[in-house]
Amino acid sequence: MSFTCRETVNQYAAAGRTPAAPRPQCRTCGRVMAFDGTYPRKVREAGVVHTVFIRRAQCVPCDLTESMLPQFVLRRRLDTAAAVGAAVLTRLGAEIPDGTDTLFDLVPERTQRGWRKRFADRASDLALHFDSLILSWGAPVRFRPSDDTAPVIDAIGRLWRGVRCRTIGELPTAWVLANVIVGGELLSTRADQPWPVQPGTTRRPRGP
Repeated sequence: MSFTCRETVNQYAAAGRTPAAPRPQCRTCGRVMAFDGTYPRKVREAGVVHTVFIRRAQCVPCDLTESMLPQFVLRRRLDTAAAVGAAVLTRLGAEIPDGTDTLFDLVPERTQRGWRKRFADRASDLALHFDSLILSWGAPVRFRPSDDTAPVIDAIGRLWRGVRCRTIGELPTAWVLANVIVGGELLSTRADQPWPVQPGTTRRPRGP
């Protein structure tokens, strides 16, 4: 599962083995899960590699465990969601927050090309999934299957605005929020993405 948080990577890493994380509900029975230890995870931002500890949650009756990923973690990626997003969206001509263009300065261009290709490969699938979620809120959408990345960038923007209307408090950037909603899988190859019961926490497959 992924969740939104106020902490930066530095702040989260400084918490050591006891980082703050919400206790999720079991996706099988609905019980509130208990925490069951942590494991270390490397995260890189602006050329600095941090070690953060990821909490595990467990539902004993269902024999189910979940890894609680903070919003800046991308599954199977060393770099933060913000760094990857800035690198991908900059080359696509999309607007990014001021200052985020420095987050990927030291990342090899070959790696950035891999990010962009993976995102482009999944663009149509992601656009349809995000539009489906927006439609479930009662907002009109027009499904536009396409190999282009423009529809998914537009869908991510509308998704962020839709969550903002339903959420009190500060939200992460649109890219980071989209990553939270798909449980850290924004660059994965999965087609059956999980969707949140409520903004801020998402369901994701078993395992870290």
